[in-house]
Amino acid sequence: MQRSRDRSRGGPANGAEIPTDELVHYLIDTTDANLVRVGTADQITGPELSDEAGSNQNGTDQAWTADADSAIFATIGAGPFSFFAFIKTAVKLAQVDIMGNGTGAAVDNCRLRYTTSGKPRFRINGTNYDMPSSADLSDDDWHCVAITSSGTGGTLLGYVDGAEVLNTTITTYALADSGSFDIGVTGSGGWWQGGLDGIWVFDRALTAGEIVAMCNNVT
Repeated sequence: MQRSRDRSRGGPANGAEIPTDELVHYLIDTTDANLVRVGTADQITGPELSDEAGSNQNGTDQAWTADADSAIFATIGAGPFSFFAFIKTAVKLAQVDIMGNGTGAAVDNCRLRYTTSGKPRFRINGTNYDMPSSADLSDDDWHCVAITSSGTGGTLLGYVDGAEVLNTTITTYALADSGSFDIGVTGSGGWWQGGLDGIWVFDRALTAGEIVAMCNNVT
């Protein structure tokens, strides 16, 4: 899968429109390979995210902090949510958060991860949800990964490249603003190795059609 550099939303795909009601959206700025906040109409109008201390934004070791947007997790609270990301890596990484809200306390333990199996994992309120039916994604190609929740104690769905790979009941949770929102960071001081492009957070559960539409917004 080759990521398109076209920033347009595009039209309907598989009967669903690409959603435009995200809480936050980040894209790689092709001029300097830094992650930037996207404004309305998919225009890159916001600031570049700050580099995570010690990381090297050279396409090999990449990590950012989006702490200014950490309040979105309090907006979600115990309600529905969706995380979506385009990822690319050639290695099996040890517990790297594609995106994660804080560390430590259960209320801010909400992370979409990539593990040493080469497969995604979601962690919330101290509970891990693996996606064993996912393919090994360490093939140095672009993949889209998404997780949706219908709300605390409701249905948790995971998707890889538009296909459902997880369907279970999620634990109870009440997300809060921990003041921290990291992208591409491990708890042990490591960073994402490869590419991250297109990070979305929603305060609702995306439909399967919307996820497929987002995955298909590539060339």
